[in-house]
Amino acid sequence: MTNKSNQWSETLQKGLPYFALVAPISWFIGSIIWTAGIGHLPGDLFWVSGIEGFIMTLSAPFFAATFIFMGQFVARQYPKAGVWVTILGMIGVCPLCVISGFRLIATVFVEHGIDPSLIWKAFNAESNYFLPFLILQLGTFASFILTGITILRMRNSPKWAGILIVLSIPILVTGQFFLFHTEIFWPLATGCWTLGLVGLFLHSKKLKENS
Repeated sequence: MTNKSNQWSETLQKGLPYFALVAPISWFIGSIIWTAGIGHLPGDLFWVSGIEGFIMTLSAPFFAATFIFMGQFVARQYPKAGVWVTILGMIGVCPLCVISGFRLIATVFVEHGIDPSLIWKAFNAESNYFLPFLILQLGTFASFILTGITILRMRNSPKWAGILIVLSIPILVTGQFFLFHTEIFWPLATGCWTLGLVGLFLHSKKLKENS
């Protein structure tokens, strides 16, 4: 039983860096599809693409691997920070899946004749029932920011990757929450995620080769 358990752990650890890249890369591809104007919904839902949502929804659960990988990376020198990166990130996986799935649901609603402005009004309404979603979403932001800041404090770490990971959050908020020049800030945010995680991936691979 112990050998099988060790084998499971070793297999997971080998695949984890690759799994960690699935969601950021997929969301970057989705953002490029949106920027290219493919699958846009009309009216107030201009910021939604059904095809983008399809890709995002399939890949969103892989953010769990992303947050575990980031936590393990910073835990090399800051174990407590690494634990918090993973905990906060796992809390944030839920809203990441929800916002992805909303794109698909909204697309189906529009296909069946529901007014886009009505969908937007409900989605953007002030309601206490959205409070858990907001709290969990803050976990996502906190995880990425904590990761980036910790990387900047680490010795022999890819500082540029830490900077990109930190910057991704205000850029994301600008493009997706304020919908300000989304065509610029949305792919820029997911691009920062992708490049930052690739940086961590390459650095981890280098450390293993030298160990």
